[in-house]
Amino acid sequence: MERKKAIVIIGTTLLALLFFSPGFTFGQIVISNPWNFSTIQELIVEIVNILSYVGMAVCPLMILIGVFNIMTSAGEPNKVKTGKNYILYAAIGLGILLLARGIIAFISYLLT
Repeated sequence: MERKKAIVIIGTTLLALLFFSPGFTFGQIVISNPWNFSTIQELIVEIVNILSYVGMAVCPLMILIGVFNIMTSAGEPNKVKTGKNYILYAAIGLGILLLARGIIAFISYLLT
């Protein structure tokens, strides 16, 4: 059991060194950094951008699901309430998403 742990730790360490280093040279083989980011800031900005694009794609879908629930409720109060909650939470999520991007842009502007 200890041997497996040692192999996993060594393998993980080698992979981390391989992927997070600027470049290794093994004889004539050069393995470069596969990431296009040179700083942690660039990585964080890219992660925030990806998450915001996903959030902006999901928000209209959630609004459509809420509208569908309201339209197919046939007067049932629980389905109407569920549809309204979908729409409300999607709007709140979009507002938070836009506010977060604005705050990041503002702080970035202040620091540069």
